[in-house]
Amino acid sequence: MASSLLDQLLAYLKWHFRVSTFHSLLEVDTRPAVVLSFDDGYQDFVEYAMPVLAKHGVKVNFNVCPAYLLGTPN
Repeated sequence: MASSLLDQLLAYLKWHFRVSTFHSLLEVDTRPAVVLSFDDGYQDFVEYAMPVLAKHGVKVNFNVCPAYLLGTPN
């Protein structure tokens, strides 16, 4: 279900915006830029988001929270 919503969102964003990374924000385009950012839920990102992002050829910003990787979120 969530990947279906992400699929629909990406289709909409690609139609109306230039889906960009922070690195590519300065590229000239007539459409406004949007940067997608993900954090937390690493397994969910790999399992659900990555296949949909790959399908659409979209690059995103992925924030790594080292404390969560080490098992100490606080």
